[in-house]
Amino acid sequence: MFSSGAAKCLILIIMVLTQTIVFGQNLSSASDSSAVFVAPKKILKVKILQKGGGGPIRKVEVSLGDRKFYTDPDGLVDVELPGNATEIAFVKTGFQLSSLPWDEIKNLSEIEIYLYPAFGADDEVIVRGKRRPSISKKVISSAEARRVAPGGDPGQVTKLLPGVTTKPGRSEVTVRGSKPADSAYYLDDIKVPFIYHTIGNLSVLPASVIEDVEFSAGGFGAEYGDATGGIVVLRSKSDIPEKPRTEFTLNVPFYSAIYHERPLSENSGMLVGVRRSYLEYILPRVLPKDSGVTIVPYFRDYQGIYTQKTDDGHYKLSLLASKDGLRATAPGNMSIDESGNGRFFVETYFGAIALERMKKLDAGWTMTTTPQTVYTDNKFEINDLKFRVQAESFRVPVEFVKRLSSDERFYLGFEGEIVPFKVTYYVPRFNADDPFFDFDEAPRIAGGEKGTGMEAATWVARDIKLPNGGVLTPGLRAFYFNMTRRASADPRLQYRQIVAPDQTLKAAVGQYSQSPRNGEPAKTFGNPNLQFTKAMHYILGVESKWNDRWDTDIQVFYKDVRLVVRSDPVTNYNNKGRLQSYGFETFIRRAMTERWFGWVSYTYSKTRERKDDASAWYPGDNDQTHVVNFAADYRVTPVWDLGGRLGRHTGDTYTSKLGDAVYNANLDKYQPRADNAVNGTRLPDYNELSVFSGHDFLYDTWKSTLRWGVEYFWFKRQTYGASPNYDYSKEEYFKGVPPIPYLEVRGEF
Repeated sequence: MFSSGAAKCLILIIMVLTQTIVFGQNLSSASDSSAVFVAPKKILKVKILQKGGGGPIRKVEVSLGDRKFYTDPDGLVDVELPGNATEIAFVKTGFQLSSLPWDEIKNLSEIEIYLYPAFGADDEVIVRGKRRPSISKKVISSAEARRVAPGGDPGQVTKLLPGVTTKPGRSEVTVRGSKPADSAYYLDDIKVPFIYHTIGNLSVLPASVIEDVEFSAGGFGAEYGDATGGIVVLRSKSDIPEKPRTEFTLNVPFYSAIYHERPLSENSGMLVGVRRSYLEYILPRVLPKDSGVTIVPYFRDYQGIYTQKTDDGHYKLSLLASKDGLRATAPGNMSIDESGNGRFFVETYFGAIALERMKKLDAGWTMTTTPQTVYTDNKFEINDLKFRVQAESFRVPVEFVKRLSSDERFYLGFEGEIVPFKVTYYVPRFNADDPFFDFDEAPRIAGGEKGTGMEAATWVARDIKLPNGGVLTPGLRAFYFNMTRRASADPRLQYRQIVAPDQTLKAAVGQYSQSPRNGEPAKTFGNPNLQFTKAMHYILGVESKWNDRWDTDIQVFYKDVRLVVRSDPVTNYNNKGRLQSYGFETFIRRAMTERWFGWVSYTYSKTRERKDDASAWYPGDNDQTHVVNFAADYRVTPVWDLGGRLGRHTGDTYTSKLGDAVYNANLDKYQPRADNAVNGTRLPDYNELSVFSGHDFLYDTWKSTLRWGVEYFWFKRQTYGASPNYDYSKEEYFKGVPPIPYLEVRGEF
């Protein structure tokens, strides 16, 4: 028998257990019931794109209260919506903060947001890529160049760099006193005869195609040959486009263009473009008929590039072409027909096809080869005189590079080129014994010549790191030219030494050779016994990096060019000429940031020439003592920038015709007989000021850009040259173009 106390205790335990079981069952039932009625999570699909282009923006922070989500590379993110919130915000450096109120999104399942650009932190410096170091090399990105270069064309940025001089009204550049033809020009690794159009401040590749511009004023490596001046390389884009993009350009009064790029797969893409001028249609219609000589310039260019990335490198197929010309109707003494009109026609053309292959090999080696063919056609006609050169070059360069350490490389290369050519002419017969020889009245000779030129070269170079930390790069280039049956070799040496934190001493010495070109070694009207022109380059400089934004490059140079080809009435051409150029250069550069960038370049140089060892020295044809250029661009807002360039040049040299002149009764005109000093007179110094501005107008998936400015804006027009009167008793300067305003409209989608 239990006691009453024990019985009460047992009853209490049973009651507690019973209530616990019942409570647990109720709790379980309640839990099951709530699982049935809980609403599913609400997901909002968000796609974030860039205003004005429609491209996706990755890593955008999407925040709802204290919860944050981030977009993927396609600009997509799934956001879990809470029961309520105040707003949804979108945050990304370089774009304006954007948000939407809760009431606008709470009932949506997906949204598309376009973010406007904004300034990022101005202490973020845009880093310039590094390639093979060279003592005088400057690399300017397309982003920098198209904001300050003449015409907004990256290829024209060379005109603003140290060591370069230009002539008023001329498109080409001269490097440290050498002629434009003494420099070598490349589109990637394709060697082309020219890269500058004659009008519009344009190069043969449009800005949308160019990735950056490489320029070496001298002291370049053994990989480049057949040049005694400088090297200019326009590098085209190598990245695969992220999305299709089309760009239309209308530049008044010069040209129009269309450009398109698109990805073809994850690892391949293409771009195509075409530009043409229409000034040749405008000028004849707007100029008065009695305006005298009318010279009409024109140009065309075409681009097509296919790029494919591979696991071990890439392929790049390029199809490029360019045509430039001048046409004129010139009434006056030069006319030869009854209408009183004379004929003047100059046209240059090239078309190129090339396949670049870069392949990573075993043991740290890489190989790059670019087999190519380039067809050129140069025509010149004045009245009844004609001269035409046609050639087709087949060139195959191959280079192997082995990485030895972080500072050392070994380079080995080969290059072969075969050039079938054809020359036709109808020109005056020159008579050196006739003291009254007259170009217009001389008898004509007609003829032509066919042949095949062949050049072969090999080069080797190696970086050697010395115990003191300096890097010495000896190199040697050997070559052969069949038209003169000559071979030679150029030794070259470069040295770089860090002498203090952020300061590098650099030096170079080397020999640079150039083959006779155009018709100079031809058997009929040239001299097949010509030798290679030889130049010695001596350079000493120091690079200083003052901080993340500012750096300077100062160089002293001396160039001695021997065996320069000169005209000769007996052998037509000889190697008796000589040229010397010396001076120093300063380049002060402010790195590109979100707001502004720019540079100052100054060149002091003296160039002198002589016809042979017995002749006196005279100022060179390209001697400009002082050349200074300021270039800068400032972004007022993310879609509006202002920029300008200011240049000052010493006037060009020329040979004055003033003095004693003889009246020739047979020809009924005066002919100068004065033996004035060659290039003994100089044109006035001149200034160039250009101001420009651009504004983007952004729409959801496309944008338009309006760019305007004024070229050649100054209080005094440039002097292009001097013209004597009929009896050579006085001269009159003829001026360059007046200030030219321009307007460019570009659409991109």
